[in-house]
Amino acid sequence: MEVSTATPVSLGLAPSRPARITLSPWTILGLSKDAWQREDWIRLLKGVAIGVGTFGLTYAAMQYYQSSRKGMKETRIASARLEMHSKDVTAPLNRDTRVAHLMVFPVKSCGGIVVDSFYAGPMGPEIHTADGIVVRDRSWLVVTGKSVMETQRKHPQMALIRTSIQGNWLVLDAPDMPSLRVPLRGPLSENLSESWDSSSETAPHIINTNIFGGEISGVDCGEEASEWLSRFLEQPGTRLIYHPESFGGRRVGATEVNNAMKFWKEGDKCVYADGAPYLLLGQSSVDDFSSRLPNGPASFLHFRPNILVTGCRPYEEDEWTRFKIGEAAFFNSKPCSRCVLTTVDPETGTRTRPDVLDTLRAYRLAENPEWKGMFKKSPLLAINVAIERTGRLAVGDLIRHEN
Repeated sequence: MEVSTATPVSLGLAPSRPARITLSPWTILGLSKDAWQREDWIRLLKGVAIGVGTFGLTYAAMQYYQSSRKGMKETRIASARLEMHSKDVTAPLNRDTRVAHLMVFPVKSCGGIVVDSFYAGPMGPEIHTADGIVVRDRSWLVVTGKSVMETQRKHPQMALIRTSIQGNWLVLDAPDMPSLRVPLRGPLSENLSESWDSSSETAPHIINTNIFGGEISGVDCGEEASEWLSRFLEQPGTRLIYHPESFGGRRVGATEVNNAMKFWKEGDKCVYADGAPYLLLGQSSVDDFSSRLPNGPASFLHFRPNILVTGCRPYEEDEWTRFKIGEAAFFNSKPCSRCVLTTVDPETGTRTRPDVLDTLRAYRLAENPEWKGMFKKSPLLAINVAIERTGRLAVGDLIRHEN
């Protein structure tokens, strides 16, 4: 129906105004009133009732979908571990899996310390010495003069820096270098807090850095450490920083890098580790992977796990959810994505094993859509593990499953 936009004609009775158009059911339907019979009204009312009912059901279904969408997503994420990639893994979890090897890496991207046991703390593995000193995993970090973290990704020779605990000192050794002794007591001990007088000449120098989008601070370990690292890495201005427990650590996934936040609880923290307080790997997974390499076998040291286990099937750790080791309880948060660091030979400190990453990409890319969107072209090996109950664990301890 067309409505004219011409100016209305005035009849001199009153100021003109637009004519009122009255719409009725007959007008809308294009029928005259006389054409409507009782049966027509019945059919119309039935149609309206069906339409209203359909709309109501549709609306209710949409509300239910929206309210359950979060739960559905969490369920898909949980089931993704089981569907990730190892399609031939169908047997029940092996119940005789034990700890074969434990390592703590005090300085990120440097050599680790092999231990018979460690304390599973809230931010990662801890070595408790007889003198009451606590040395935490990845609590020291090498940074540039611009506070950018340095790792084997850029400096593969960092793999040759060996760490040890000697009395009150953390000792770093490297080829053709004198030993570097970093104090574990005194100004760089756990007595540090952020309440000191920053104007004091003795106040520690705080350096803020960034770990994959997450801000975290550390105390500068001084000029001797800076000169030692600058010389060995051939990079002037390199420094060593330390993060005391009193600084509080860094919330895992806090910046949602790669959408990782969904896999962690509010209280999950680490220090300078890439993305998890603990890394667990099965020796059988390493053996199966190593058998596929074209250039000879590779050690589990390429993947730097804190906990290496034996007695399980290849990649079985992917399927674990909650488990206990010794006094501690853990939760499998997500698979660990691997990067170019795995191509560094831990014995020579050279990037001579590109076949490690290439082989992983050939069969360990995520297949589940949830994982695929997150990890993209990064292959997966080992699991990122969160702590649910702190406590001591040791080599030989049985892994006790709760799922």
